[in-house]
Amino acid sequence: MNQPTVELIKAESGFRAIRAVQTGQVHIIDERLVSRPTLRLLDGIFEIGKILYPDDFPEKARKIIEEAKD
Repeated sequence: MNQPTVELIKAESGFRAIRAVQTGQVHIIDERLVSRPTLRLLDGIFEIGKILYPDDFPEKARKIIEEAKD
C-alpha cells in the first residue's frame, strides 16, 4: 500500500484548499488502526482523539481503552 506522507498531501494541488493543509495541521494515522473492524480500532480512535482534542484525551484514557480490550 502507498503510505501517504505530509509532504505528499501538501504537494497534491487539490488538497491546498483544505485549511489543515494551509495551516500545517496534517497528521498521519496508521491505517491499520482505523481501517479494519478490530479492537485496534480503539487505538485509532485514541490517536485521532489526541490530535483533535488534546485536553480531553489524556493518557489515562489509554488505560480505559486497554481495559476495554480485555
